[in-house]
Amino acid sequence: MLETTSKLRHAKKAAITAVFAATMASVLPCDAASLDHAVIGNTSGAAGEFSPTSDRSAKRMTPDFEQAMAVDAMLTGMSRTRSELGPALDQIRSCGAPQAGMTTLSNVAESRRNQLDSVRTLQVDALPGGVLVRSALEDALTMSLNADEAFIEWARHRSTDGCSASLTEDSAYQSGLSFSEHATQAKQRFVDLWNPVAQQYGLSQRTADDI
Repeated sequence: MLETTSKLRHAKKAAITAVFAATMASVLPCDAASLDHAVIGNTSGAAGEFSPTSDRSAKRMTPDFEQAMAVDAMLTGMSRTRSELGPALDQIRSCGAPQAGMTTLSNVAESRRNQLDSVRTLQVDALPGGVLVRSALEDALTMSLNADEAFIEWARHRSTDGCSASLTEDSAYQSGLSFSEHATQAKQRFVDLWNPVAQQYGLSQRTADDI
């Protein structure tokens, strides 16, 4: 009796195993060895397509990439600030709205002070030549801020003298032009250092006029 029961259990187990194997064979297009190869060794299937994406995601999480993104974001902010400068200077030169121009210049100068403070605290230790890049950007912002402050003083003169003084005779205006020239040179030194780094991380190339 016990022997008969044991044989029945064995037969039942064998039948279940056979059904499971047949089911798996109908679901999977390859045997176990092929499946292992597809997952581990094959680079043309789904696993191969996932790897580059994983590599890019991993790269974006590295300290150097995050630092490069922080510098790039700073440059974008500087570009927006600079776009406000030209119209304000035109308002003052033409004496169409010197007071409004001076207000805009004051806002630009305040933005640049904040940007300068932020640049000084940028983490760049993981970037290639990061310290030089930060120093060059700090120089560029410092010269730009000096120019802004000189032009603000010139705007005050224009507002109080009825725009009667010649631009060439206004010392504040001439100082603004001089600082602007130095700022352009500093910006060019910066972009010469920054653009190769930006290219390495797939970020936008910049010109001195952009910032």
